[in-house]
Amino acid sequence: MSLESHALTTVAEAKLLADISGDGSDPLLESLINAQSWVIENAMNGIVFVQRNCTENYSGGIGGRRGGAKRIHLYHKPIVSVTSIVDDDSNEVTSTYYTIVANKGFLEHDWQWPAPVGRWTIIYKAGLFEATANVAADVKEACQLLVINRYQSRKPGIQSKSTGGRSGSRSTTKALPTNPTGLPDDVWLLVSKYWSPVV
Repeated sequence: MSLESHALTTVAEAKLLADISGDGSDPLLESLINAQSWVIENAMNGIVFVQRNCTENYSGGIGGRRGGAKRIHLYHKPIVSVTSIVDDDSNEVTSTYYTIVANKGFLEHDWQWPAPVGRWTIIYKAGLFEATANVAADVKEACQLLVINRYQSRKPGIQSKSTGGRSGSRSTTKALPTNPTGLPDDVWLLVSKYWSPVV
């Protein structure tokens, strides 16, 4: 097992927070980091933390395959770049015809998107941070807290780390934003500013 490219923290960082020594737990921690990184990202409604390539299919706008929409809304955001937009007959829409609206996650055509033959296949890169090393401290901590609690819950008699104490102590007077995600509230407090409502 090794850390996947979407990992939001490292084994060394999680071990430091949990006061874990030695490398015997490294494979388990790697597995937990990979899993909990997905848990956090999946709760964000399309927000990608570590940049990666994405592929989506789009069958047209107004009227489906007849085309006509001005915008194509992609699921993952923010959009970093678009590699290609090609339909099933290899017709391509080049970047000279549209604008990337990165943070809102859509491509806006200068006029309207043409009807594809079959569907448009859009290959693009999305994400807030270039690599795990660049992930913001609050996102790293959110992942670490989930990982540590899962790690400690495997051992009977060991109390899970109190995540509320860490984030709560830093902002005792700030009201907790409404949590629609299913994440623990203390984890949600760390990542809530990145969450995107469904559009």
